[in-house]
Amino acid sequence: MSGYWITAGQLRAKLIPFGASLQELYFDPTPHSLVLGLTNEADYDGHGAHLGANAGRYANRIAQGCFSLNGTDYQLDRNELGKHCLHGGTQGTGVCLWQVTHHSEDTLMFALEEPDGWMGFPGALSATLTYQVTADNRLSLSFDATCSEDSIVNFAHHSYFNLANEADISGHQLTIHADHYLPVDDENIPTGAVAEVAGTPFDMRHHRLLGTDRFDHNFCLTDQGGTLREVAQLSSDISGITMRVASDQPGLQCYTGDHLAISAPTCHDRPYQARAGLCLEPQHWPDAPNHPSFPQATLRKGTRYHQRCDFSFSHEGAR
Repeated sequence: MSGYWITAGQLRAKLIPFGASLQELYFDPTPHSLVLGLTNEADYDGHGAHLGANAGRYANRIAQGCFSLNGTDYQLDRNELGKHCLHGGTQGTGVCLWQVTHHSEDTLMFALEEPDGWMGFPGALSATLTYQVTADNRLSLSFDATCSEDSIVNFAHHSYFNLANEADISGHQLTIHADHYLPVDDENIPTGAVAEVAGTPFDMRHHRLLGTDRFDHNFCLTDQGGTLREVAQLSSDISGITMRVASDQPGLQCYTGDHLAISAPTCHDRPYQARAGLCLEPQHWPDAPNHPSFPQATLRKGTRYHQRCDFSFSHEGAR
């Protein structure tokens, strides 16, 4: 595997084929990477945390690894707790080698082919992912895919952000523009309820210190995606950096990295422990194929899947 750099404005990003992953991201003049990454590309295979990867064919969880489509039941790879499908299974897109199809100063394009039946999903999938950095300090990701048969498709970018180079993200402040979230059971499977955030620890509508809050939940941005709009904001008073997240998806998974435990050499010269980074993952709602009332992620044969998410950075002064 080899790394590829793209740059524009004050942003520099290093990308690798494993999972089409974002390995390092720098916002000059800040000297540290704003995402968690491993020094050696070979260590990405098997560490299990999806650092900077792009999860799919269906990101997040599908209960019991089962779903029905067009009257046919499908059994997926059950790679979580031996019973659920997580991030497309043991060989989901986040742990596959993508092919580089274009590389310029500010743009890198990846492509991936999955055969019919891969990890149990129907249809052969053809996917592309384009990374671009812009002069206004924005990192933009565009996913596109087609399938030879009706299927379900849901990609999610899975970087762990740490804007301050601190050991954990407890000092970061977060806003999520969502009035509702999905409650989950003890195995992180949605219960089917759509709950209001008001009066709960999930009310992130106003900029709030993360502290010891623990999340691995989907925030319901809208019933339907399709419009690129700001959905979240993360900032650090220590570094003075603010990151704004824009997405055209109906959900945003917020994960506070509580299960991180990586001892392999890292881009920050220290092991990554619990809460070392925060994931803000634009995507469809988890387990949607098993909840007809949720926004659906069905990709019909002959149509195209498209997703875009932007991460924009600014210096707003350390305090």
